[in-house]
Amino acid sequence: YKSNGLNFVMGKREGPFLYDCDNNHKIYNIHCNGGVFNHGHKNKKAVGLLKDSLENDTIDIGNQYFSTVLKKKLTKKIASTLPGSKKSIKWRVILGTSGGVANDLAIKIATLYTNSTKIISAKGGYHGHSGLSLKTGDKTYRQPFNINNRSSNFVQVPFNDIYSIKQNVDENTAAIILETSPATLGMVIPSNRYYKDLRELCDEWGIVLIIDEVQTGMGRSGKIWAIEHFDIVPDMIIAGKGLSCSVYPMSMTCFQDKFSVVFKNDPYIHQPLYLGSDLGCVVTNYLFDQLSPVDDRNEFFNNINSLSVQWKEKITLLKHKYHDFIVDFRQLGLFMG
Repeated sequence: YKSNGLNFVMGKREGPFLYDCDNNHKIYNIHCNGGVFNHGHKNKKAVGLLKDSLENDTIDIGNQYFSTVLKKKLTKKIASTLPGSKKSIKWRVILGTSGGVANDLAIKIATLYTNSTKIISAKGGYHGHSGLSLKTGDKTYRQPFNINNRSSNFVQVPFNDIYSIKQNVDENTAAIILETSPATLGMVIPSNRYYKDLRELCDEWGIVLIIDEVQTGMGRSGKIWAIEHFDIVPDMIIAGKGLSCSVYPMSMTCFQDKFSVVFKNDPYIHQPLYLGSDLGCVVTNYLFDQLSPVDDRNEFFNNINSLSVQWKEKITLLKHKYHDFIVDFRQLGLFMG
């Protein structure tokens, strides 16, 4: 912080703004913490709902062994937004508290379903700091903990390079896991054919296609799920960060119904203690109310699309003026960099 002259300790937060702890400085937060603050800091409606829930004697963190009305209501609502759900594809949703754990679960389901162990991910991508998620990432995250992939089944390839994936696919490949657009790689927007070719490859080999929407999902790209821009239906979708509405950590692992078979013999093979808190469900349910319907009547999406155009126009002007500094501009809605 000192080397960059950043003398700022967070204090008050409100909407798109941050204030320092002495209330002397106010800054506009365009970072949004990977999408955590898609709906701003201290969203008043979300905070109010959370406060009310804390006073409700039927709502608390819940119990991973029991279903609740809130969990059922939320997972049904989420499933109705997922790609292909309007046609014949049925989705299942398991709630959690972090994107890393949600990705761990997706990988576990894929390896169990396919009876294979090889996982392919993108160089420069990021899927979490825990367990299996950590092994999909760059050595920058693994090496400090003496975790390496030299003798493992975790392989990284360049993003947006279907040829490299084809070179690494074999009969032991369980899943390919990718962020729709990897934020840590520089928000690279893939070619129009990339995901279509990838979908065909996965179908040919029986490989599970896992799309990580922790940073790109929940409307940030101008659609509920950024993968919708590429007109394919993945096998699994992961979400987190923005699900929290900035006030309560939530994540989810969504998978097509056929993968439910892995839980048939033992439904409790995956049971983190905080498997989708009822308190969090209240907040995330409010979020998905804001995401529907996805049409011209939706104020949230109208605002995203309007701001997206304005940002593009202004950044383009700055790019021409400071072409040595701004070398590229990549954008899907308000997911941009």
